[in-house]
Amino acid sequence: MNPYERMQLVLKGKLDELDRVPCSPYTGIFTVEALEKAGVKWIDALKTTEGMVKVIKTVHELTGLESATVGFDAVVEAEMLGLMPDFREKQAARGKYIWPTIKVKGVTMSGRKLDTPADLEAVIPEDVASAGRMPMILEAVKRLHDEYYGEIPVCARVGGPFTILAGYIMDTVQFLMLVVTKPDVVKEFYDVYKRMTIEEAKLLFEAGADIVSIAEDGAGCDNLAPAQFRDIVKPRLKEIFDKSGANAMTMSGTAGPIIKDCAELGAKIITVDEKTDIVKAKKDLEEVRPQHFMALAGDIPTIGMLAKGTPEQVKSYVKNLIERGIELVSPGSDLFLTTPLENVKAMVEATKEFGARK
Repeated sequence: MNPYERMQLVLKGKLDELDRVPCSPYTGIFTVEALEKAGVKWIDALKTTEGMVKVIKTVHELTGLESATVGFDAVVEAEMLGLMPDFREKQAARGKYIWPTIKVKGVTMSGRKLDTPADLEAVIPEDVASAGRMPMILEAVKRLHDEYYGEIPVCARVGGPFTILAGYIMDTVQFLMLVVTKPDVVKEFYDVYKRMTIEEAKLLFEAGADIVSIAEDGAGCDNLAPAQFRDIVKPRLKEIFDKSGANAMTMSGTAGPIIKDCAELGAKIITVDEKTDIVKAKKDLEEVRPQHFMALAGDIPTIGMLAKGTPEQVKSYVKNLIERGIELVSPGSDLFLTTPLENVKAMVEATKEFGARK
């Protein structure tokens, strides 16, 4: 059984038919070491199909990772709406690599302020497929699909509306204050934005992605109370899954209190990080099966373990993780930029060693 076949069983809810636990993350897999090994410049990895594909393939070839995830940074959607990205090229030229950000939140490059849902509506691209770096990302998915189809799953990520709005488009503090003072306005923003999320996911599937994950990490319990999540996010996020066919999600941070709610959204896989008790989370998910099947992935700490640990520590953590009942071994979120590839390889090797079905 190969990684592609395992993932197809996971998506069908047939975990009992697996020969072993998969190690198929659909979180970001970009690292500085992969960039250097691939011989790709920082900006080319972020802004060209050739550079992105080369880095992704390098990670797979050097670590044995059982999936290929397209997409590195989280400012893709904000850029599509016309905001100015900062790719941190000056820092990269000095050997200091920092994730891209948005230069000025809430204001497009044309000077339009995004103060209201109507303002946001005005900048949603009519043709999502040609907006920003989407053409490059779609081509990267297509190339990887053509190369790896039937061998390993090709994954792609879409930023969830709340996460992108709060983190990259609006002023974070002000937007989170609206959750308390004007929740109906937040709902309006979400309703306007979600149409782009749905279209992105559809396009990624059409390009050949096997898994499309909605990264709605910003809507977890570190920012929203469970009641706020259920009122503002849950019904709108469910509509995204229903209309787009997206089949996975990430919810880093504290996700335990809303894990059953996430299962009801329609995703077949959820990745959580070390802030979520996976023993309890798995028990909660089993309680809602088979009506709402969602496999539990995670929760290897990306900084404390994968970036700063040793291969031996990573292997020990994976062994314990499998014993605690994780169903897919995965980093809890995107790999940290300084993550050594030998630690990623150790994660894969440990999954193969300790994840076999008895």
